[in-house]
Amino acid sequence: MSNEEIIWNAKPSAFLYWPRFIFYPLIGFSWVLLPENIKSFVFFDVVSFKQIASAMSILIVLPLIIAWIGLKCTRYKLTDERLIIYSGILARNREVIELYRVKDFNVQIPFYLRIFSRNNIIIHTSDKTAPVVKLGAIKRGYEVEDVIRGKVEKMRRIKGVREFD
Repeated sequence: MSNEEIIWNAKPSAFLYWPRFIFYPLIGFSWVLLPENIKSFVFFDVVSFKQIASAMSILIVLPLIIAWIGLKCTRYKLTDERLIIYSGILARNREVIELYRVKDFNVQIPFYLRIFSRNNIIIHTSDKTAPVVKLGAIKRGYEVEDVIRGKVEKMRRIKGVREFD
């Protein structure tokens, strides 16, 4: 590993989880807009509005914080021999994909990522532990795909690996 050259380092963008960051608060706090007569019927006057608001705030904010920390703890690293993915919040995971094992690429551009010039890169490998790897919300995904493709071809020539279907 010490003689490997780092080609590319990246983290996924927060745009990967934009539905969570937008819709959780909208759905969670929409009950505040209910008319008072429905609120009193639903909650039977057992729980105060402040208690409900506090509980809803925790239930909405906690998953958002966990998703945000998860994004910040995910990192992609491409060397001239391997693609390494670090992930996990409390228990760290390090997934290593040897580049000569890469079989195919696919770049997905969902509408919500296209707005922000981000792409998902899907990599199909012959690796048993990670047959499909997703690099989510990558900036300049086509350029990164071309870099990975070039390194894959180079490693296949060096290792003498050919793919058979």
